[in-house]
Amino acid sequence: MVKLSSLAIAGIFYLASSTVPVWAASTVPDASAPYLTTSRSLPRNTRAPFAKFQFGINVAGYSVSQISIDLPDRISVGSVSVRGADNQVIEASTTVKNGSAIISFTQQVSPGTALRIQLSSVRTLSMLNRVWLMPVSVKRAETATDTPIGIARIHTYSN
Repeated sequence: MVKLSSLAIAGIFYLASSTVPVWAASTVPDASAPYLTTSRSLPRNTRAPFAKFQFGINVAGYSVSQISIDLPDRISVGSVSVRGADNQVIEASTTVKNGSAIISFTQQVSPGTALRIQLSSVRTLSMLNRVWLMPVSVKRAETATDTPIGIARIHTYSN
């Protein structure tokens, strides 16, 4: 049952993922929770020495104080940055260690904000075509527990 639900969730995010930039993605007007909008790799080539993985999050329903990204075992990330829909840098401290990237915002991100998360200097230990799945969760401003919001899906090619 767990495997079936995992496949269903992965399928939903596969259909929902695209290469449309987060600032061009439409928002769901009455969404009750933050959600992933887009995901992509720049470039999509697995041999690129310093690739960038990007994905978008629309904050809805409640304010967010932290974002956690679970990184696959075969990926190393140099740095993480966060920008808003207007391409302005969002103040946050980032930590990449023990298979996860944690983004802690200096001020809470309010509902209605579109975020673009960028993982820079990404290196993969595999030179094969691969679909990378990274579970993403957020921490509400008023609670101490993480709330899963989806899986960022990045597809890289070997050509």
